[in-house]
Amino acid sequence: MTRERAEKINNALDNAAVSAKMEGLCLTPEMRKQCVDVLYGRKSMQECIAEINKKY
Repeated sequence: MTRERAEKINNALDNAAVSAKMEGLCLTPEMRKQCVDVLYGRKSMQECIAEINKKY
């Protein structure tokens, strides 16, 4: 992955975190890591959803 792409992903996640905060929600570091894992192809979205469901 190029540094430019990583920067774009980080900026998009920062924007999502701010939008979520304005709605009274929180993008935790764990959630952010899951997003990055999906975007990099390390995990599927279904795997992340299963992890979240197990936790709650």
